[in-house]
Amino acid sequence: MAGTGEYTNYDPDAPLSYVRALVSCSDTQPSYAYSHILKVAPGAVGTVHAECPAGQVPTGGGASGAPAVLFNESSPTPTGWTVRATNTDYIEHTLDAMVMCTAP
Repeated sequence: MAGTGEYTNYDPDAPLSYVRALVSCSDTQPSYAYSHILKVAPGAVGTVHAECPAGQVPTGGGASGAPAVLFNESSPTPTGWTVRATNTDYIEHTLDAMVMCTAP
């Protein structure tokens, strides 16, 4: 139903993918920071951290990875966002973190 805010095009048989959704609850324009892209070997655990610019604090964050990358932890730190994930596949995959920041 277009325009109603309802999602009606759900396909349970569609291939796996990922979604990144962010919300900012602040009167200040947010800034965004990204971690380096980490290559995670098959069966290995990887950790990435995205750091806020000086003088800003994290208001949200997350990560990107293939469907075979299992996110074990995704949480704020006092200065950014840290993600830990396991590559459950038999090939190498990448992992990266993102943080949304604002002035306190």
